Amino acid sequence: MSNLSKQKREVISAIQKLVKNSSELTTEEEYFQNLLEFSSIIPLSNLEVWEGLLRWELKGTSYDSSSNIWDWWPQIGKEQRWLELCSGNGYKREEALNLLDGGAPSSFLFALLIRRLNDWVPEIRNTAREVVPRCAKKTNPAYIIDVLCLIFPNWNSWGRITDLERQTIFDLLSIKEVYPSGKHA
Repeated sequence: MSNLSKQKREVISAIQKLVKNSSELTTEEEYFQNLLEFSSIIPLSNLEVWEGLLRWELKGTSYDSSSNIWDWWPQIGKEQRWLELCSGNGYKREEALNLLDGGAPSSFLFALLIRRLNDWVPEIRNTAREVVPRCAKKTNPAYIIDVLCLIFPNWNSWGRITDLERQTIFDLLSIKEVYPSGKHA
């Protein structure tokens, strides 16, 4: 069995645990802790695979198949927005971007945010260009560095990214803690 297959099973299991536990939670802190546990086990390699798998598994675990697939999430707070960044519904992705106001709670979730700079919907890329700098200022610099190390070698394969989105990513280097010897405003 390949390492990727083993990782897929672990990620699917973590998604299912997150979904099961989320339906039983009553506070934002409980949900946030579950989200952190979930996102900490997902490796940054093969990010496109994990994002697609997350979208697929969340769609498949909808409690009520007649309603919107994201409606079953507990209405307890802002942290669910991070997972909505990989929704198959562009309106949900854009809404999630617009509602983000804090830093990313993990490298994986920051990577989901950065991937919206290569979204297939131009309006979402535009929104991501506004949101990424705002969230990055409140994100642990180690998470940003992890994601930049992943992104820079691979972004030539991002077919929709333009110079505007690339500049947004380059601007992350102006955050003092991300690139201490760089220029700072």
